[in-house]
Amino acid sequence: MNRTALVVSMTLTALAAGGCASMSESECRHADWYAIGYEDGVRGQTPERVGAHRKACAEYDITPDIERYKAGRRDGLKEYCTVNKGLAVGRTGVPDPTVCPTEMEADFLTGYALGNDIYKVEHTLQHHQNQIDQITEQLAHDELPPSDRRQLVSELRGLEREYGRLEAELIDLERKADRLRF
Repeated sequence: MNRTALVVSMTLTALAAGGCASMSESECRHADWYAIGYEDGVRGQTPERVGAHRKACAEYDITPDIERYKAGRRDGLKEYCTVNKGLAVGRTGVPDPTVCPTEMEADFLTGYALGNDIYKVEHTLQHHQNQIDQITEQLAHDELPPSDRRQLVSELRGLEREYGRLEAELIDLERKADRLRF
Protein backbone atom coordinates (compact mmCIF):
# COMPACT_ATOMS: atom_id res chain seq x y z
CA MET A 1 0.00 0.00 0.00
CA ASN A 2 1.51 3.33 -0.93
CA ARG A 3 1.84 6.21 1.52
CA THR A 4 -1.08 8.22 0.09
CA ALA A 5 -3.43 5.23 0.21
CA LEU A 6 -2.33 4.52 3.80
CA VAL A 7 -3.03 8.11 4.88
CA VAL A 8 -6.44 8.08 3.17
CA SER A 9 -7.29 4.71 4.76
CA MET A 10 -6.25 5.86 8.24
CA THR A 11 -8.19 9.13 7.85
CA LEU A 12 -11.36 7.31 6.78
CA THR A 13 -10.97 4.87 9.67
CA ALA A 14 -10.58 7.75 12.13
CA LEU A 15 -13.63 9.52 10.70
CA ALA A 16 -15.71 6.35 10.85
CA ALA A 17 -14.67 5.71 14.45
CA GLY A 18 -15.37 9.30 15.40
CA GLY A 19 -18.82 9.22 13.83
CA CYS A 20 -20.30 7.43 16.85
CA ALA A 21 -19.45 10.38 19.12
CA SER A 22 -22.34 12.33 17.62
CA MET A 23 -25.14 9.90 18.44
CA SER A 24 -28.58 11.42 18.13
CA GLU A 25 -31.12 11.32 20.93
CA SER A 26 -33.02 8.59 19.11
CA GLU A 27 -29.83 6.53 18.68
CA CYS A 28 -29.04 6.92 22.37
CA ARG A 29 -32.56 6.01 23.49
CA HIS A 30 -32.79 2.94 21.24
CA ALA A 31 -29.16 1.88 21.38
CA ASP A 32 -28.28 -1.78 21.48
CA TRP A 33 -25.26 -1.36 23.75
CA TYR A 34 -24.14 -4.92 23.19
CA ALA A 35 -24.05 -4.31 19.40
CA ILE A 36 -22.22 -0.99 19.83
CA GLY A 37 -19.67 -2.67 22.07
CA TYR A 38 -19.36 -5.54 19.60
CA GLU A 39 -18.67 -3.17 16.70
CA ASP A 40 -16.11 -1.26 18.76
CA GLY A 41 -14.42 -4.56 19.64
CA VAL A 42 -14.34 -5.71 16.01
CA ARG A 43 -12.64 -2.40 15.14
CA GLY A 44 -10.10 -2.79 17.95
CA GLN A 45 -11.30 0.23 19.91
CA THR A 46 -9.89 0.73 23.40
CA PRO A 47 -12.16 0.33 26.46
CA GLU A 48 -12.16 4.12 26.77
CA ARG A 49 -14.23 4.33 23.58
CA VAL A 50 -17.40 3.95 25.63
CA GLY A 51 -16.57 7.39 27.06
CA ALA A 52 -17.34 9.00 23.68
CA HIS A 53 -20.69 7.21 23.62
CA ARG A 54 -21.38 8.23 27.21
CA LYS A 55 -20.56 11.87 26.42
CA ALA A 56 -22.78 11.91 23.32
CA CYS A 57 -25.73 10.41 25.19
CA ALA A 58 -25.23 12.53 28.33
CA GLU A 59 -26.64 15.47 26.36
CA TYR A 60 -29.99 13.63 26.48
CA ASP A 61 -29.65 12.37 30.08
CA ILE A 62 -29.14 8.83 28.81
CA THR A 63 -26.56 6.53 30.33
CA PRO A 64 -25.14 3.64 28.29
CA ASP A 65 -25.58 0.12 29.62
CA ILE A 66 -21.90 -0.36 30.40
CA GLU A 67 -22.16 -4.07 31.20
CA ARG A 68 -23.87 -4.84 27.87
CA TYR A 69 -21.32 -2.65 26.08
CA LYS A 70 -18.40 -4.48 27.76
CA ALA A 71 -19.89 -7.88 26.90
CA GLY A 72 -20.33 -6.87 23.26
CA ARG A 73 -16.83 -5.39 23.04
CA ARG A 74 -15.34 -8.54 24.58
CA ASP A 75 -17.11 -10.66 21.94
CA GLY A 76 -16.08 -8.26 19.17
CA LEU A 77 -12.46 -8.49 20.24
CA LYS A 78 -12.61 -12.23 19.52
CA GLU A 79 -12.85 -11.27 15.84
CA TYR A 80 -10.24 -8.52 16.11
CA CYS A 81 -7.61 -10.35 18.15
CA THR A 82 -6.63 -12.84 15.45
CA VAL A 83 -3.50 -13.58 13.49
CA ASN A 84 -5.10 -12.23 10.31
CA LYS A 85 -6.12 -8.93 11.89
CA GLY A 86 -2.70 -8.63 13.50
CA LEU A 87 -1.12 -9.04 10.06
CA ALA A 88 -3.40 -6.38 8.60
CA VAL A 89 -2.79 -3.89 11.41
CA GLY A 90 0.96 -4.53 11.41
CA ARG A 91 1.15 -3.87 7.67
CA THR A 92 -0.22 -0.35 8.18
CA GLY A 93 2.81 0.67 10.22
CA VAL A 94 0.75 1.98 13.13
CA PRO A 95 2.09 1.16 16.59
CA ASP A 96 0.70 -1.94 18.29
CA PRO A 97 -2.67 -0.85 19.68
CA THR A 98 -2.53 -3.42 22.55
CA VAL A 99 -6.28 -3.78 22.98
CA CYS A 100 -6.44 -7.57 23.10
CA PRO A 101 -7.05 -9.34 26.40
CA THR A 102 -4.14 -11.47 27.58
CA GLU A 103 -5.80 -14.74 26.55
CA MET A 104 -6.23 -13.48 22.94
CA GLU A 105 -3.07 -11.42 22.65
CA ALA A 106 -0.60 -14.06 21.40
CA ASP A 107 -2.30 -14.70 18.04
CA PHE A 108 -2.78 -11.01 17.34
CA LEU A 109 0.82 -10.14 18.27
CA THR A 110 2.21 -12.98 16.15
CA GLY A 111 0.40 -11.60 13.12
CA TYR A 112 1.17 -8.01 14.05
CA ALA A 113 4.92 -8.64 14.34
CA LEU A 114 5.07 -10.27 10.91
CA GLY A 115 2.83 -7.61 9.36
CA ASN A 116 5.00 -4.88 10.83
CA ASP A 117 8.15 -6.56 9.45
CA ILE A 118 6.51 -6.55 6.01
CA TYR A 119 5.63 -2.86 6.42
CA LYS A 120 9.22 -1.98 7.34
CA VAL A 121 10.69 -3.87 4.37
CA GLU A 122 8.16 -2.31 1.96
CA HIS A 123 8.92 1.13 3.40
CA THR A 124 12.67 0.58 3.01
CA LEU A 125 12.18 -0.72 -0.55
CA GLN A 126 10.27 2.45 -1.44
CA HIS A 127 13.02 4.59 0.09
CA HIS A 128 15.68 2.69 -1.87
CA GLN A 129 13.66 3.00 -5.08
CA ASN A 130 13.48 6.77 -4.58
CA GLN A 131 17.26 6.91 -4.10
CA ILE A 132 17.83 4.74 -7.18
CA ASP A 133 15.58 7.05 -9.22
CA GLN A 134 17.45 10.15 -7.99
CA ILE A 135 20.86 8.69 -8.79
CA THR A 136 19.69 7.49 -12.20
CA GLU A 137 18.46 11.00 -12.93
CA GLN A 138 21.79 12.49 -11.82
CA LEU A 139 23.68 10.05 -14.04
CA ALA A 140 21.63 11.17 -17.04
CA HIS A 141 23.39 14.54 -16.95
CA ASP A 142 26.47 14.54 -19.19
CA GLU A 143 28.23 17.36 -17.33
CA LEU A 144 29.14 15.22 -14.31
CA PRO A 145 32.86 14.94 -13.60
CA PRO A 146 34.17 11.34 -13.98
CA SER A 147 34.91 10.99 -10.24
CA ASP A 148 31.33 12.01 -9.35
CA ARG A 149 29.96 9.63 -11.98
CA ARG A 150 32.03 6.72 -10.58
CA GLN A 151 30.82 7.52 -7.05
CA LEU A 152 27.18 7.63 -8.17
CA VAL A 153 27.52 4.37 -10.12
CA SER A 154 29.05 2.73 -7.04
CA GLU A 155 26.17 4.00 -4.85
CA LEU A 156 23.65 2.84 -7.44
CA ARG A 157 25.09 -0.68 -7.56
CA GLY A 158 25.06 -0.90 -3.77
CA LEU A 159 21.45 0.26 -3.62
CA GLU A 160 20.43 -2.19 -6.34
CA ARG A 161 22.08 -5.07 -4.46
CA GLU A 162 20.34 -4.07 -1.24
CA TYR A 163 17.06 -3.65 -3.12
CA GLY A 164 17.36 -7.19 -4.46
CA ARG A 165 18.13 -8.53 -0.99
CA LEU A 166 15.09 -6.72 0.42
CA GLU A 167 12.85 -8.05 -2.37
CA ALA A 168 13.93 -11.58 -1.45
CA GLU A 169 13.27 -10.85 2.23
CA LEU A 170 9.82 -9.50 1.37
CA ILE A 171 8.99 -12.63 -0.62
CA ASP A 172 10.05 -14.73 2.37
CA LEU A 173 7.93 -12.64 4.75
CA GLU A 174 4.91 -12.84 2.43
CA ARG A 175 5.28 -16.64 2.33
CA LYS A 176 5.35 -16.72 6.13
CA ALA A 177 2.24 -14.54 6.19
CA ASP A 178 0.48 -16.88 3.76
CA ARG A 179 1.29 -19.83 6.04
CA LEU A 180 -0.03 -17.96 9.08
CA ARG A 181 -3.35 -16.99 7.52
CA PHE A 182 -6.29 -19.25 8.14
